[in-house]
Amino acid sequence: MDDDIEERHNQIDKRFVQLMQMDLFENKPQDFREKLFPQRLDISRQERLAFNLLAGVYQMLENGKVTFHYLSSKTKPTEREARLALSRLLLSGKPPAWVLEALAAHFVPEVWLLPIQRTVVFKQVSKGHARPILDILIATRVRGLRGMGKSYEEAIRSVAEVFDRDERHIKKVYARYKDLAHEARIVSSDKRSNDMASDS
Repeated sequence: MDDDIEERHNQIDKRFVQLMQMDLFENKPQDFREKLFPQRLDISRQERLAFNLLAGVYQMLENGKVTFHYLSSKTKPTEREARLALSRLLLSGKPPAWVLEALAAHFVPEVWLLPIQRTVVFKQVSKGHARPILDILIATRVRGLRGMGKSYEEAIRSVAEVFDRDERHIKKVYARYKDLAHEARIVSSDKRSNDMASDS
């Protein structure tokens, strides 16, 4: 078991170094890069962007000096592009091991040997008393009742009673989140179908 863990960490360290070197020697001549990476590395753009988001960007200048910076809205690529890339990797079902460890280290830096200079801070994104998760649940319930044959008014009235809300409020919430509620029902339906298929 200990040997497996050590091997996993060795593989993570190796990948991390490869990603850093790809950044450092991005602007070096092609023949130099071919000598450094004799075998073409299977590193996607998404993985490189995720690395830049979590570890920063390393660049080597003509004089050999190494510079470092984090992505932002003003860099190319931007921080948002890298955030999307990281999200896609995490939702892929098989994210690279180093991504998971680096992300974990942004919550608890002590879990990783390499120094982490930033930590994750949760920030409220909605304003006032908005509760988007509850609102999406409300919209999904209305959508579900409509799919069961109830009229718009009947569905609104039923959900208003269940959630103890004014009908006008339910209508506003549904108008705002009905498309998202539709997507949520599709995902839920697909999951149920897959679960039934696996049980059969």
